[in-house]
Amino acid sequence: MFRRAVLTAITISLFGGVDSPSQQAAAQVVMLPTYRTFSIGGSVLVPDRGMAHLGGISTARESRVSRGIPGFGPLFANRGIGREMGHAGAHVAATIIDNRELDQQVLSAAARSLPAVSAEDIAIARKAAFLNQHLGSRPRPSGQAAGLEGLPENH
Repeated sequence: MFRRAVLTAITISLFGGVDSPSQQAAAQVVMLPTYRTFSIGGSVLVPDRGMAHLGGISTARESRVSRGIPGFGPLFANRGIGREMGHAGAHVAATIIDNRELDQQVLSAAARSLPAVSAEDIAIARKAAFLNQHLGSRPRPSGQAAGLEGLPENH
């Protein structure tokens, strides 16, 4: 019974299999890159937002294999060629962040965006502060309106 099932499965796969594409499974091979890590110790001078190449190495490897029956030529020959190449390098990039300078730039931009205060606005603010301090805290006699006595002369 098992041999008949295997033979039937082989026959179906040889003669086209099932017509529905949803029932056929396609094999996929995904080759992921391999990598290694290494470290380098040393010091370099790099300008702000600059980059320096510390060093690197390149490797290459090639191999060939030939198999066949001698004397029959390329008809019964099999050749395989393989090549592998690699590169490893180290770079350094530097960005200097000066927090004091950033704070100064932000504060100066905020000061530029504020509306300008004129001398007239300052005088009005002084008068309002004077009135608020002197007239608002003193009890007035009944029947007397608030006056402008005690204001500075240049009001």
